[in-house]
Amino acid sequence: MIHDTYCSYPFDSLAVKKWQNGLANRITPCCNMKNGRPDDIDPMHVKDLIDNGATLLDVFHSKQFDELRNDLLNGVKHNACEYCWRLEDKTGKSPRTVEITKLKEAITIPKLKKFDTMLDENCNLRCRMCTPACSNSLRKDVTLIKQSNLNMPEYMAPAIGPREDKDPNGVMSFNAPDDTNQKQLVELCNTHLNELKFTGGEPTTSATFWKIVDNIERPEDMILNVTTNGTKFNDKFINAIKKFKSNKITVSIDGTHKTYEYIRYPFNWRKLEQNVERLCNKMEEGRLDLMFCSVLTIYNVLNIRNLIDWIHQHNMDTIHPIHFNCIVDPHPADSCLDVKWASKELLDIAHKNIQVALEESSRHTVMHITRLRDYLKWCLEAEHDPEYLNQRRQRLLMDTTTFDKIRNQSYEDILNPPVVDFIRSI
Repeated sequence: MIHDTYCSYPFDSLAVKKWQNGLANRITPCCNMKNGRPDDIDPMHVKDLIDNGATLLDVFHSKQFDELRNDLLNGVKHNACEYCWRLEDKTGKSPRTVEITKLKEAITIPKLKKFDTMLDENCNLRCRMCTPACSNSLRKDVTLIKQSNLNMPEYMAPAIGPREDKDPNGVMSFNAPDDTNQKQLVELCNTHLNELKFTGGEPTTSATFWKIVDNIERPEDMILNVTTNGTKFNDKFINAIKKFKSNKITVSIDGTHKTYEYIRYPFNWRKLEQNVERLCNKMEEGRLDLMFCSVLTIYNVLNIRNLIDWIHQHNMDTIHPIHFNCIVDPHPADSCLDVKWASKELLDIAHKNIQVALEESSRHTVMHITRLRDYLKWCLEAEHDPEYLNQRRQRLLMDTTTFDKIRNQSYEDILNPPVVDFIRSI
């Protein structure tokens, strides 16, 4: 019997979200396991296997992975899967349930088909909710903040004290897979995988991304899955992905116009629109599945409706399906940017906006808009310790003004008026 704790990821997927000294350092079935938490280093307890020469395929068939599979098949909520359990408690849906809905029948025999990896921290943007561990460009802000004697935003998370995997500023450092492991990834693509997924950082700025993609022998038999900021949809990128059987391209967009530019600094909204249009115009029908993914924060909670409307418009203007996903419960769980710390008045406006968007949704957007609406409803009903709530809001104000100072921006001039009023009132 398969219990409702079942998840397909451990049966067909492998994710490596950190490479250290060229070796896979954090291997899980999916990217959500304990993501951003103190015990995040090795949630599946397989690092020793890699250190002793095990291959990625060996890890997939390891005792640790088998134990996880048995737990999920037999009704045990494995601790490493806490992110999905938490999200399901709030919205009824999670990456686990979304993946299950795609299956015609449950997968119960392990067979590696999908591989998901963050290659390195190369990135050309400095997004407000990101960390310098995932964007080497964002490390410029660490330096500027220190030089200006400003308070370091908590979600930039520089560690205190020297460690092997930290840079001189105390920032976590990710390395790309070495030549041996790059060859191993290519070999997996040529012998086992039918889908290869890259996240970042920004994959299109990574030399390792191009080394792997350019050496796959039969790209016409594979699905290429790339999460990107959409700033590099040039001829080189488009010509490369055209070689693959099909492409799942997820573009990270957290709002429209000035809100987008405020969050995804320092790119231009109109340039992003042009890039998306170029990609859609140059790809054949049936070869591109496009997703726009947003991280929900207080900054964009009232602009998300504009983004959804923009997506619906583009679904009518292109032959390619455009989906929408919203990461409603970001890591870490208590980030000061989480909308659960917003005022009830602001949350009520946001909830009503999304309810209208849901009524106008399409089959490409309804599932995730529903989850977004349900999360906002949970936030409206949630009760918080007043002292801790005030701490979170104070931190939001402090971190917002810190970035504004070093970037010569002002939330008061950019964000939606009710959001401005809320932040100003803190």
